[in-house]
Amino acid sequence: MNELSQLIGDIYDTVISPESWPRVLERITDYVGAARSILILEDAIEPTKSVFYVSFNDPEWVKSYLETYLLLNPMRLSSIGQVEAGMVILTSDVMAIEEYARSRFATEFLAPRRMVDVAVAVLEATATTITVLAFVRSKEQGLADELLRQKLELIGPHVRRAATIGRVLNQQTLEVSIFSHTLDRLDGAIFLLDKRATVLHSNQGARTLLAEHPEMIAIVGGKVRASAQQTRELFETALIQAGEGDNALGTEGISIIFGSAEGRAIVGTLISLVSGSRKSLGGSYRAVAALFIRELQFDSPASVDMLRSHFGLTRREIAVVAGIVELGGVPQIAAVLGLAPETVKSHLKSIFRKTGTSRQVDLVKLVASAASPFGRGK
Repeated sequence: MNELSQLIGDIYDTVISPESWPRVLERITDYVGAARSILILEDAIEPTKSVFYVSFNDPEWVKSYLETYLLLNPMRLSSIGQVEAGMVILTSDVMAIEEYARSRFATEFLAPRRMVDVAVAVLEATATTITVLAFVRSKEQGLADELLRQKLELIGPHVRRAATIGRVLNQQTLEVSIFSHTLDRLDGAIFLLDKRATVLHSNQGARTLLAEHPEMIAIVGGKVRASAQQTRELFETALIQAGEGDNALGTEGISIIFGSAEGRAIVGTLISLVSGSRKSLGGSYRAVAALFIRELQFDSPASVDMLRSHFGLTRREIAVVAGIVELGGVPQIAAVLGLAPETVKSHLKSIFRKTGTSRQVDLVKLVASAASPFGRGK
């Protein structure tokens, strides 16, 4: 237990010292029982432009993954659009181990390096990006098991919070950490606030929100101010609690409704940034909370939800559709998923029947018609 507590403290220290991520990842890797780990953001629009930290020194291995095998990872294709922040995913959760072993990813990328399996903890999932902490198991360690899952479930939430909302903070400045460049890509509004609600950083979504809903929320004197008196009091109390740490607000924060108009509600979630060794900064620590605000409304369903709920496609069939969109042909899909081409064709036949289509191009159009409404940035 002491080992885990110390490790959690080290994880939160990365908020202050992001250069310590490789060392901390190495410790996490040892704790969960893996050979290597990568903290990586994968961008659906520009897959090769990924941001990451690694627990090892092997530039060629990383280069090979980014340039060739990232898109050939069968776990990525099998779980595309079906993951949520906080999930821990083992290979066995999304596909048969035998199929995985036959995939190009396993035979060309893992096997020559005496690696056999990958497990991931999902830290963040948006319309266009997914941030994961991936662990690679060696041949000696064997396939990822339930013990590894249990340890990831313990450590994952702390890594998730430190990596997703962490900032490089010190007594003088607020600098942007490894994920800050994604802030403007997120559709929701994000504010980083000090204990007096002063805005230290905001994304484009926040600026758009302020322009569109001045009757609900505004910046007055550099501070976030809710228009409704009751909301303002709740927000001010929650911000004070955020400065006291996770024990006050909880690790998932507190949700606040800022207002509603024309059937659409503006809902914010306030999450404390004060935890672990960061408290040692005391009054010098400027940012105490992250405020995430989004508009809740009836949106068009995302592609995966549409394929699953409206057409009744199975997880494997959805993976095949994703393969058609991303890879193009049956041979390529078969190689990535570790399936025989005939099996992929059989899945396609079922997909055509369920969706009322007859060609792969029609499936692409079907997915495009249900494209996510979330902003993709510039």
